[in-house]
Amino acid sequence: MKVQFAGAGVRSVVVILLGGLAALSGCTQDAGQKRADLAVNTMADTRAEIVKAQNQIYGTLNTLREIQKPASDLKAGFETLKTQIADIRAQRDVIRDRGDDMRTRSAAYQNAWRDEIMKITDPTLQGTAKERADDVGTMYQQLIADATEAKADYEPFIRKLDELQTYLSNDLTRAGVEKAKPSFDDAIAQGETLHAKVNDLVREMNILTATMSPTGKIPNSR
Repeated sequence: MKVQFAGAGVRSVVVILLGGLAALSGCTQDAGQKRADLAVNTMADTRAEIVKAQNQIYGTLNTLREIQKPASDLKAGFETLKTQIADIRAQRDVIRDRGDDMRTRSAAYQNAWRDEIMKITDPTLQGTAKERADDVGTMYQQLIADATEAKADYEPFIRKLDELQTYLSNDLTRAGVEKAKPSFDDAIAQGETLHAKVNDLVREMNILTATMSPTGKIPNSR
């Protein structure tokens, strides 16, 4: 079940709470803001890599369809496909590493936030702060779970692409392509499933990043 994230209202509360926490001391203010900025910037960088993967998957699906067209240039299409397969494999590794890093950083960020919440003596504000920390923690957990699911869907897609590459390397003919239509269809179906999950991941990252940013906007990747 997808968690529905709030928009401007949540963002306003985050900004107010961050300001309240920051007001506790000058040192706390700098540390808290730096942690929040780092979390947002790390998320923006990871999002940029996932968008790159999103575009790669989309381009590969188009190539798989193009190769099957009767008038297509098989040699040119196959060369494009080989490059795309290599790029997808490399980007899968980048996303895996980014996801592991985001998981570690998010845990540290949330733990530090909760530690600072305990310094608030106003019980009402402390309760609100705890609720907000829990909300953001839930967003992170949903995001990490969806990222793990998308990562798992990479494997069957890449495996099918590798098999098609091996097949076409030995039979790059129109008849060979036509005979392999079921395998092309399987690869496209797997790619579409993966692309849809990556789309969901990007959308969730957009919401979480904008929610955590004081500007309410997604910052540019570094």
